[in-house]
Amino acid sequence: NQKIDERPLAFLSTVMEHWFKFPDNIKIISWNFDYQMQLAANAFSREEFVGNRHTPPLIDYYPRVGVTMQLTEEEISMIQMNGIAGVYRQGHYTLNYFLTPPENLNDLFKRIKEGYNLKTNLLTFGWEKNQVTGGLLRERMSVAKKMAFDTEILVVIGYSFPFFNREFDKQIFQAIRESMKLKKIYFQDPHSDGEFLRSQFELSEDLDIEHIEGTENYFVPKEL
Repeated sequence: NQKIDERPLAFLSTVMEHWFKFPDNIKIISWNFDYQMQLAANAFSREEFVGNRHTPPLIDYYPRVGVTMQLTEEEISMIQMNGIAGVYRQGHYTLNYFLTPPENLNDLFKRIKEGYNLKTNLLTFGWEKNQVTGGLLRERMSVAKKMAFDTEILVVIGYSFPFFNREFDKQIFQAIRESMKLKKIYFQDPHSDGEFLRSQFELSEDLDIEHIEGTENYFVPKEL
């Protein structure tokens, strides 16, 4: 319950133009399935579930926990490509673990087991080709490609581009190449400088890739 990363909160404090408004020109594609960004966002505008009523989050994320997904691609600010660590129960709000942490493992298992046949698992890895997923996960790639197509400045934070994600990553960078809007990449990693992206995703040799070695905070580009 105490495993909270302070970097998302510092990131949001830096980029927020208004106290209750996440910038429209920032989009996040994440391979994480945790709630760290949502936890940080709750410090500004708390997402709440009261019965079937839902107070929306500061950052519109996909797949959305607790409510049927009705956002358009333009409204979504963060997509989690591996899904999210939770389940959706049709007709009710989600067992929302990050808002109501379980008391112990027994409590967690009890929540998961209760009414399990009515729930849809939202944690589905991108490489699970044959996994049958609910409607909340089916559109994640189209959303990610829309974000990628409109990207002018790309910041890669601590992502190793593993082999098992290669098909998804290839589609995302294909959208970036087709748009011809990308001006620069910032690659935040203490070891790799990101130069491998040119050959792996057929990027232009003229594209500027700047290496960011520090990891104490999420890098925020000066272009913002």
